[in-house]
Amino acid sequence: MKILLRTFGIVIIISLLGFLSYGIYKKKEEKLDVKKRMESLPAFSFNSLKGENVTRNDITGSPLWLIFFHSDCEYCQMQAENIGKTINANALQVWMVSPEPVDSLFAFSKKYKLNGLSHVKLLNDKHDAGYHTFGVTSSPSSFLYSSGGTLIKSYKGVVKMETVLKDLKTASF
Repeated sequence: MKILLRTFGIVIIISLLGFLSYGIYKKKEEKLDVKKRMESLPAFSFNSLKGENVTRNDITGSPLWLIFFHSDCEYCQMQAENIGKTINANALQVWMVSPEPVDSLFAFSKKYKLNGLSHVKLLNDKHDAGYHTFGVTSSPSSFLYSSGGTLIKSYKGVVKMETVLKDLKTASF
């Protein structure tokens, strides 16, 4: 009886280790898929504050800084403040994307003085493309793409506009 219990215990432990190993393997594989997909700007669909559909075809030929955020996130608010205070960044399109309702995004835009900036768009992500397409798991997360749609750099957390512009200048594509 002791041998049977010991054997059963060993089988359970080996099964658990196998299950955990498989989960880790799948997670790594998923991260590699996202990383590969992100090398060039993937297809997406967001909504503007006016309700218009915005896709990657709406990029106007200048580099794109795509920022995923939440309006109640303290770091995201710091990111918005930095963008709102930065001038002379018109060579860069800044698209700030959130799954929140349009009225919340409009209030956020007004509070951080983003609505008067021609190079900044606030967009609604009602289909959760941030997570499903871009693999975003924390806010703010952002991606800097060349005008041709090639990933220059991805960022986690608050990033100063000066850093983004510097990365854009030093990028070789």
